[in-house]
Amino acid sequence: MGKDNKLHIILLGRRNSGKSSLINALTGQNIAIVSDVAGTTTDLVKRSYEIPDFASVIFIDTAGIDDTGP
Repeated sequence: MGKDNKLHIILLGRRNSGKSSLINALTGQNIAIVSDVAGTTTDLVKRSYEIPDFASVIFIDTAGIDDTGP
């Protein structure tokens, strides 16, 4: 749980593995840029979301764990 007492769900994986597409699909919104170019996501993308009958959560999209950029 984060400081705001919401469950944080972090999407972690290699570059271009679909993390940004997944966060967009889960939230039903285009909040993360999706591209065929590896390394497009460089900063964390966070989005609060209410999962019905479960909890209010924060999804976090990350850069790829194999990102070698600056």
